[in-house]
Amino acid sequence: MIDLLSEYLISFQDATDSAPGKPHISTLHRWRRRGLRGVHLETCLIGGKRFTTREALDRFFQTVTAVSEDGESDNKVTSARRQKQIDSAERELERRLGRSLRHQ
Repeated sequence: MIDLLSEYLISFQDATDSAPGKPHISTLHRWRRRGLRGVHLETCLIGGKRFTTREALDRFFQTVTAVSEDGESDNKVTSARRQKQIDSAERELERRLGRSLRHQ
């Protein structure tokens, strides 16, 4: 969590310049909303403008790296992959029952 009294606030535009690789501003918003490998970028909203901190960026990158190295993200199933698994299971069940499940 961002500590507004002790951390250095930066706008998202400034964060794009200071973050490694200079990610696009939309990437920062994606990291804030959807996260990366289950990790979300900490932000705050002040006067309708979105801010983060240098410390929050550092925590985000360190945590994403740790998750990546631990292999925890390998166990997560994406929604598209999960839907394919569900469709496959339904087809197999239909084959075994000898009838369609979709028209009931």
